[in-house]
Amino acid sequence: MCLPTNARLDNIKLECALFSVVVNLIMSTVCEKSNSDELLALTVVHRHGDRTPIVFYPNDPYKDSSIWNGTAAGDLTNVGKQQMYELGKWMRARYDNFLSKTYHKKEIYVLSSDEDRCIRSASALLAGLYPPVDTDVWNPNLPWNPIPVHAIPAQYDDILYNLKSCPRRMQLFMEFLKRSEEENKDLIKYLEKHSGKQMRSILDIMFLADALSIETKKKLALPEWTRALQPEKLKSIRDAYFYYQTSTLEITKFSVGRFHHELLKQFDAYAFYKERPHETKVKIYSGHDINIHTILESLKIPHSVEIPLAAALLIELRKSTSGDLYVQMLYKTDKTMLLPIVENDSKYGYEQFASILKTMAVSKNEYRKLCEIQCDCTVDYDVILQTL
Repeated sequence: MCLPTNARLDNIKLECALFSVVVNLIMSTVCEKSNSDELLALTVVHRHGDRTPIVFYPNDPYKDSSIWNGTAAGDLTNVGKQQMYELGKWMRARYDNFLSKTYHKKEIYVLSSDEDRCIRSASALLAGLYPPVDTDVWNPNLPWNPIPVHAIPAQYDDILYNLKSCPRRMQLFMEFLKRSEEENKDLIKYLEKHSGKQMRSILDIMFLADALSIETKKKLALPEWTRALQPEKLKSIRDAYFYYQTSTLEITKFSVGRFHHELLKQFDAYAFYKERPHETKVKIYSGHDINIHTILESLKIPHSVEIPLAAALLIELRKSTSGDLYVQMLYKTDKTMLLPIVENDSKYGYEQFASILKTMAVSKNEYRKLCEIQCDCTVDYDVILQTL
């Protein structure tokens, strides 16, 4: 029996993704056209597209880049590029009457996590969102127009990836890591013995589990020693890490407070002011699964911990025909769903929504003050930074 090659598997995934996009494009476009309420502002947070494992462990039989068509560890695959391009096309269909056909810097701003896969994902999405028309056609043989994607170096990023920029948050995170390591000592010993990699923290366990998961999805046979691993145990470690991000109000402010502040600034500008010199009506954040999870979890919106690749959370500020302001949230995966923000109601009054965000939102200056407590664990701190 002939097994499909990696290239063929990519083609199958592409074909399935394209079919899903067509179905959802029709459904979501109809939904948008049926909504007569005015759209005032939009924020989109998406996860990057399909990628290779972030880290290959030393004894990994599949660490050679040729197995991954030359794609580097943790980078976007061709399937991932297509996923993001199709997401951009879906957004164009849904928001065609809201967004200009051509790029205008005062209309849209795109901020990416400072990871190649996120930056490239944003670029692929924008290629689908802004197919060149009219004066934007600068090369008839290349249906693409460069759209700016901004990124903040990780050590300064306090919105999408703020662990490195905050000593107090690192201090709390170290306490969590130490507790987790105590709870998983036997597993750590087993993994170190067979993987050939020192497990410096549960982050290394998560990276190893990630590699095994992706290799399984690629139909690659895993080493015999992995049979003894309990998938639910590895999943529980990941889940604990995700839920930790909103486990207390202080930690929630570190995880998502800056995002909530930026969302409030944008929506307030379009809800209450006519002059908005510093706020675009559309903001796109290109990030990670944990970004979407922490936003949903902080708002207590039921969801699966596993955020699919190329998933997008769309937060809309709308004005009803009677003049009422409300927020509507959509979650786009292989299907599109309206999220119940509170008590199964998908439309939530903006003032009430804003009051919830204000309990967690922090300005840049407030964030700096919260981070001022110094970590007294310099050796471990440096080791953990190497894994991030």
